[in-house]
Order: sequence, then C-alpha cells, then structure tokens
Amino acid sequence: MEWTRDQTTLVIDLYRSHPALWDATCTDYKNKIQKADAWRDISAAMGVERAEVERKMRTVLAQFRRELKKIKDSKSDDGAVDVYKTSWFAFDSLSFLNNTTTPHETDEAELQ
Repeated sequence: MEWTRDQTTLVIDLYRSHPALWDATCTDYKNKIQKADAWRDISAAMGVERAEVERKMRTVLAQFRRELKKIKDSKSDDGAVDVYKTSWFAFDSLSFLNNTTTPHETDEAELQ
C-alpha cells in the first residue's frame, strides 16, 4: 500500500491516542491484549489491515529515530555551529515520543 502524508499523519495521531503502544509508564504497556486491541482500533479507523498499520508505524518510528540521531550527532561535533534541522514532514507529529526514545540517565547511586 502506498501511504499519503495525510494517512501517515492520521496513523501517527491514532497511535498517539493509544499510550499502551508507546508509553512505558502506562499501566497497559506490557498488556498484550490491550496492545492488540489498540492496533485493532487503529486498523479499523484507518480501514487498513492490522499488519499493514503495524508495518507502517515501525517504518515511521525507525525514521524518527534516524532523524533524532542526525540531530544529536550534529550537536556533538566539536565546535559545530550548524545543528541539523529535519525537513521530514512527520517529525513534529512524533514529538510526543521525545522522552520515550532517549535512554534514561542512570543515577550513580542506583548502581551501588
């Protein structure tokens, strides 16, 4: 299936409305039944098979992580003046994931 920008934006919005799929702090995050129900809801709303919706979101999430890495790498260059600015249309729609895709800092006290 060829996805339009509007369809991609819609699937992102629907994905966002189901925190069990992406928010590790959500009580249903580890609940496979809740996740299956969420994917079924998104699939029904889109009128697309569940496998296709999941495949699209995997692709979108991978691209989001690549864009975040480009930004991070451009900031870490010594004396870098130009920070990478993404032009990918879906980047801002996925900003709700910013805190979920960055590894959490480990407090040294936790290790002892």
